[in-house]
Amino acid sequence: MLGLLFLFCFGLIGCADNPGAETEGPGQEAEEETEADDQLYILLYADEEKDHIFVESVDTGRQGEFEWNGDTAIYNREGGEIRLKDLTTGELVELQFTEDEVLTEITVSSKTFEYDGITDFSIDEEEGILTAGDSNYYFDEHLKIFSGKGIISVNELSREDTLCIRGLDRKALTVVVTRGHGTVVFRNTGDFEGGMLTLGDMKPQKITDDMVLEVPEGTYTLSVETDEYSGTMEITVNRFEELTVDLNVIKDEKNISYYRRKRYGLS
Repeated sequence: MLGLLFLFCFGLIGCADNPGAETEGPGQEAEEETEADDQLYILLYADEEKDHIFVESVDTGRQGEFEWNGDTAIYNREGGEIRLKDLTTGELVELQFTEDEVLTEITVSSKTFEYDGITDFSIDEEEGILTAGDSNYYFDEHLKIFSGKGIISVNELSREDTLCIRGLDRKALTVVVTRGHGTVVFRNTGDFEGGMLTLGDMKPQKITDDMVLEVPEGTYTLSVETDEYSGTMEITVNRFEELTVDLNVIKDEKNISYYRRKRYGLS
């Protein structure tokens, strides 16, 4: 199926106040100074069990690991405090940390943009242009596209996907597939060919020999109809998976369609 480059979990993280170094009273150690390197990072993965996050620098492409704990504060792009689970893989963040690389603050960068719920998009891989609605964004070979627990390539995106696009200025830096797609393969279509197939709210389609459809993940009512036969069943389409539907299974000789009843005057 899809070529996953490496595995990730959708991790969530947060940020904290920036404690300055103070000289404590006798018997107390001075707090570690925190620093911010003014870099922008892509959140790759957050391991809640091991209290570590993994990021990639937008400027250098270098990947790094930082420790976080209960004192690490989390801020959204508006400056409001949020929880670890409110951040997702692909977020563009700024970091503050101690000399020991313990995070004191993680902030969703207010310098970046985020557009969610994108369904109207196209990608020109040769020109490096991603069009979302009426807006164009450029990208390069470092664009990260997250889907499920992995990273996919540009040509593995489908027009049936729903995207969240994040970037800086007019450059797209990360794309997250928030709703992916699977493939439905139809077998034994012979008696239904030329009839119509409906799948949830999708536009009805004419049934062809062993047809194959890319479908957004989800659960649907599948209906097929000809002058002679009809059939209905519920199917569930999972991301990255191929589902085979045998139309003979839902073709019941007793299930005479409305058109046939009307033609032969049957009740």
